[in-house]
Amino acid sequence: MAEVQPRQSLTKRIAVGLIFASLAVNVVVPKAGVKVGDVPVTAGTIICVLALIVGLFAFLAGRRINFTPVTTLIMLLSGYMGVRSLIDWMLGEVRIEYVWGLVVGPMLFVLVSNALTTSREIEIAVKILVVGFVLVTAYAVLQYILGVNAVAIPGITVNLTDYQTGAEWYLQKHNRVGSGSKLFSTYQNGNLLGVNLLLIFPVVYEVVRRQWKLPALVAFVAVAMLTLSRSAWLGVAAYLAFRFVFTKSATAAAAAARIFAGIALIIAGAALFGAFPQVTDRLFGSNVDYLTRLSGRTPRLTQLIESTITNPIAVFFGPQGISEYEGGAYEITYAAVYLAGGLIALALLVAILVRSIHGLLKSADRVALGVGFGITVYAVASFIEGGFWLPPTPSLFWMILGLGFAAAAQPGATLSARRG
Repeated sequence: MAEVQPRQSLTKRIAVGLIFASLAVNVVVPKAGVKVGDVPVTAGTIICVLALIVGLFAFLAGRRINFTPVTTLIMLLSGYMGVRSLIDWMLGEVRIEYVWGLVVGPMLFVLVSNALTTSREIEIAVKILVVGFVLVTAYAVLQYILGVNAVAIPGITVNLTDYQTGAEWYLQKHNRVGSGSKLFSTYQNGNLLGVNLLLIFPVVYEVVRRQWKLPALVAFVAVAMLTLSRSAWLGVAAYLAFRFVFTKSATAAAAAARIFAGIALIIAGAALFGAFPQVTDRLFGSNVDYLTRLSGRTPRLTQLIESTITNPIAVFFGPQGISEYEGGAYEITYAAVYLAGGLIALALLVAILVRSIHGLLKSADRVALGVGFGITVYAVASFIEGGFWLPPTPSLFWMILGLGFAAAAQPGATLSARRG
């Protein structure tokens, strides 16, 4: 029997449409736009704001917010960081990226988790992630074969302001490795592409048909490796471990599929090392001391902690004068959250991650399960670099997390869970 969909208000339908549009743009062309000063104004962020505005009217018109423990924690984080950012503004300093990631972003979670209320809406959002993953990886291949500028579309696949700085604009985005460049697709930076793939692909893998799982997995590993991002490599290793090693196979066929997947990944890895020497150079080109110092981030993180540890106010609420302490902490998500909001913000974020991972990984819904794996591996990669302050990562993080909880809240599994 066909599912009977409840009649929806016009504002709710518009909000859902804007959610779909913002998800698609932030996945496929996250850098579409220009810069105003040093602040990137992208199509994705504009549509997110429009979705939040329309969603606010929808809730004011009578829709109720479903308060779960995670929703409560997220609203506490957003409210606390809103007040903290207001204080920074009154003291003469506010950083828009922190506001977006910790104030606006959490509201995207509330919107998505409460606006996507039907299985059809969940399925459309998931299809956007699947098609987006295909387009991003295909563009990455074209970029590698034909050259960066040969496939660049100014203002769409690359920020227009950045493109206008010259033919080597992408090397100014920390993409140079030796004499070559990282693979970055439409994300302009290899690290940024890598961490966003960690959020997107686990959902894709859970929902695609069985015959497409292995090709998708090989494509994901290959592109992630060619980003030359160590944080992405750590995330890939964590994903393979959590998804295929530490979980039981539901059937003998699923166990056999894992064996074939392992063989394919070994072959793909050997081919990558043989065909792409930059992968080998990146992996073995740094000494152990450099790696244990997280590419130079650890000393700067230590400096941040030491500079605040004697001041209880700075420890609990974050130091006043963010730019004075930023350094390498900006790249490590947890350190940057401590920087922006102290132990209070950090504790709230960690609680959100733990509660979300625990709940989603137990879900019988494949979408929720995929989101659980994605959030888990992203949380691991964020110990090196999470890209949380660079569009579109915070937007995708909170929207995909919201999608997971929306799927888990469905009365029946949106897509039956099958652990292959």
